[in-house]
Amino acid sequence: MTRGQANHEAAQAFAQPHQHSGATNPVGPEPPGARYHGHVVQAGGVRLLVPLDTAVFHVTNNAYWTGSAGGTMQAWDFPSGLAVREFFRTLGVPNAVMEHRQTSNGQWITVQTVWAGEAKAGMKLEEIGWCAGRGMTMPPVWLEDMG
Repeated sequence: MTRGQANHEAAQAFAQPHQHSGATNPVGPEPPGARYHGHVVQAGGVRLLVPLDTAVFHVTNNAYWTGSAGGTMQAWDFPSGLAVREFFRTLGVPNAVMEHRQTSNGQWITVQTVWAGEAKAGMKLEEIGWCAGRGMTMPPVWLEDMG
C-alpha cells in the first residue's frame, strides 16, 4: 500500500459517522466537536495525526464574499489524495464549490467551479490543483460553498 493510499483510507475512516447513544455522554446524544453543515468533522477531545500531504482549505459562504451579514469562513486541513466527492461528503457540500484566488494586484478571481455530479468529483483533490503544500508553501485553497 502506498503512502497516498494509506492516507486516503485513514481520511475515509475518519469521515465515517459514529453512533453515540448519549447514555454515558454528559453532553447529550450529539458528540462535541467542530461541525460544518451539521456534520461533526472533528470530535471534541480527539487527537488526530494529520498526514504530511495535506492542503489547507478556507471554506466560505456567499455572504463572506459580498460582505453581507452572516458571512462565515472556516479553515480545514484535508489529505490531498482524498477524492473530491469524499471531500464534499465530509463537509456536507450538496452541490458545488467555487475556487477563488487572490492575484498579485490584490484582486480576487474565480479559478474554477467544481460540481458534485461532474467527472471532477471522482478525481483526487491534488488532481484538480488542491495539492499538498497549499496553505503552507503556497496560498491556501479558498472555496465558496455554493449550497
